[in-house]
Amino acid sequence: MSPKTPFGEASATAPVTHWTNKTLSTGSHQLRDEKGKALPRRYTAHTSFEVKFQDFSALGSFASTLSAMPHVSIHSISWRLTDVTRMNMNRTSRQDAVKDAIKKAIDYASAVGKEEVRAESISDTENGHSFHHAAPMRMMQTRGGGPGGGPEELSFEPEDVELTSSVTVNFIAE
Repeated sequence: MSPKTPFGEASATAPVTHWTNKTLSTGSHQLRDEKGKALPRRYTAHTSFEVKFQDFSALGSFASTLSAMPHVSIHSISWRLTDVTRMNMNRTSRQDAVKDAIKKAIDYASAVGKEEVRAESISDTENGHSFHHAAPMRMMQTRGGGPGGGPEELSFEPEDVELTSSVTVNFIAE
């Protein structure tokens, strides 16, 4: 599920880009009935892991398989953009913010009889970026295609992502 590039990174088409097994704990305990007689020993195992998917269909299939297993539970599913996608969105947002500032500067300069504007300085702050990357994920249940409807399979779809950038541009009108 996670083919690698020659450099050891997940390929662009890999459904899973990363997984980590966090902790594994095991134990057993002896139960006794009301008369003090030993009952069969009970064994427990607990593990948690994190899997990063970039393919929502593969996530749906994986979550469906796990949730159908006895004694297995999924505690949370969240999503966020990949680093590359987030960097590209940040770049585009900053560029759009500057283009918008230029259009406004031209409007203001024209109102006072000036024909050209030139940027004197441009600044922004990383804290000025508002990025909502932990938007909720919609989960839908769909019927499988087997006879009798088959088992239900989960389907995931991300909500919209909103990215805003704020820049300060000082212009000189000529």
